[in-house]
Parts: sequence; C-alpha cells; structure tokens
Amino acid sequence: MRNFVIIRRMLLGLSTSLSILVHAQTKDSLVTHKLPSYPLIRPFMMQYERINNAEYTQRDRNKNIIGEGQAQTTRFRTFASMPVYQKEKIVISTNVLYTHESISNYTKTQVSGPLTKSTIQINDVDLTLSGVYRGILWKRPVIHTANIIVSSPNLIHVKKVSAMASSSMIFVKGVQTRYSLGLLFVLDPVIAIPVIPMFTYWHRFDNPLWELDVVLPQKIMLRRSDFLNGWLSIGTELYGNSFFTPESTQLPGNYEYRYADLFSGVGYERMLGKLIVGVRTGFRSTVQGRMLKVYNRNKDYVFDTKNKTVPYFNLHISWAVPYLFKPKALKK
Repeated sequence: MRNFVIIRRMLLGLSTSLSILVHAQTKDSLVTHKLPSYPLIRPFMMQYERINNAEYTQRDRNKNIIGEGQAQTTRFRTFASMPVYQKEKIVISTNVLYTHESISNYTKTQVSGPLTKSTIQINDVDLTLSGVYRGILWKRPVIHTANIIVSSPNLIHVKKVSAMASSSMIFVKGVQTRYSLGLLFVLDPVIAIPVIPMFTYWHRFDNPLWELDVVLPQKIMLRRSDFLNGWLSIGTELYGNSFFTPESTQLPGNYEYRYADLFSGVGYERMLGKLIVGVRTGFRSTVQGRMLKVYNRNKDYVFDTKNKTVPYFNLHISWAVPYLFKPKALKK
C-alpha cells in the first residue's frame, strides 16, 4: 500500500472475518486436532491507551513548517459485535466501535517563548454492517466478506460512509501450519490502491508453547502460551485511526485527521473466567499523519505531521468465546 495508511475502518471490518476464517478452516481440516489455546474471537473489547509526550512538526503541502510542539494522547476504545442473521453459509452481523481521545498539545507561539497547553476532546463512532459468505473454490474453502461503515462523531450527524469487501482462500499444511491468501477491496478515495493483497499465517513450532501469528497488513506476532498462566507476545502491529475535526473559519467543511502508527513491544494476557485481561507496552512510531477533507485523496492533504517515536502503554479487557456464530455457520 503506497501511502501506508491503514485506517481503523478497514481493521474493524477485518477483525470478525479473519476470526471466522481461522475457525472455519480448523473445523474442516483439523477436526481431531485441538484448537489453538489463544482466544481469537472477542465480540466485546475495552481498552485504555496512553502515549507519552511526542515531539511533532507540521508542514503544509509546500513543505513549509506551520506548527511545532509536543502532544500527549490518552485514548479509550470499546468494540462490540453481534450477529443479526444466519442461514447456512451466510452470516450478517453488526459492529460498533466507539473511540474517545484526549489530546494535550504543548506549542510555542514564539521561538524563544514558553509552551502553551491546549486540550481537545474527541468522540467518534463507527457502525459497521458486515456480511460473510463461505464457499468452495478449487476444492478449497473460500471466505467472502462485505462491509459498509458509517462514521459519525455523535451517532446523529453522519460524516462519512465507506465500503470494503474481501475474498480469501484457506490452505492447511498439517496440524501445525495454516495460511490464507486473498484480496481486500476498499471503496475510499484516500486509499491510493483500492485492491490490497491479504495474507494470514499461523504456525505452531515443534515446541508447542510457541506460535507465530501473522495477519498482513496488520500484525506480526510471536506468542508463548503457559507464561505465568497466560500468554506472552512480542511483535509489531499497525493501527490506523482518524477523527473528525470541528468546523472552523480556517477549515470550513468536513475534515478529518488520519494517522497510521506502528506499535512495537511486548504484551501479557491472562484468562479470568471468560474475560481476558492484558497489558502491552513498547514504542509507537507514526508512519503518517495528515489532515484532509473527507472523501479527498490522500495526496490532497492540508498539512502533514511528523512525530518522534515515544513509549506507550495499553491496558485492555475483552470477552472471549469459542465462536462468534453458531457452529452451523461453519459447515460446508
């Protein structure tokens, strides 16, 4: 993907379909093999995230500096998914993602002047209608998905509507390896390439406590089970996010700020009944951050922001289930 921007609307639609994909192939080809112990399907999730002061520089499209300072971000997210229709190979579900961000900016009005603090509070809601169809192609399982995403800051004023679809073919190699190849189709002008390759890979090593979990273009994770009665993970994840900006005299119209971050570090998760509690820490590196008008192309931005790499902390809790939909949804 040339512009390296993977926004949260894409990841939200992929989360459910990738989980169903993994369980579908396991149900078909590894009937006698125990499912991976790590809980993949989480229909409800809450997380708190804090990103320490990050120095930033903002430049316009002519590369002129228009702002410098530091930013500290705290973010709260909650996600829920619920199936609404199921018949044979077709499943339809609804998803909601709510995000609240508090961003404190420390800027200088003069080169030698003191830092001035300003804080903005952001609320954002994404509603997604997702459809999953499971079929057979060349005697191999295939998963097709379609998603319509409606985005709003308050559930009343819709700011953006986008769509996404994907197709993935599943391959199984013994009881220790499985992978899928597919294509993601995105209907959003900000994406420079509307068709994006998708690849998932899961492998359990000869030492069964270790496994490799890859979902491109989202994450590469090495995981160890039975670590302090939980799971230790080491790796990197790519997250996209965006928020709508209030209309002003400087920016009249419908604008949003988009950014893509790499979160690298270590994490620990543990089951408490049906709940998973986890922490993760490491470093955040911003790949790209841009302000642009909604429905504009990524290159037609107002300004671009460069951030320095800084530490982050993430605390999350989720509800884990063996499958999101009834088992009949996984039958051929």
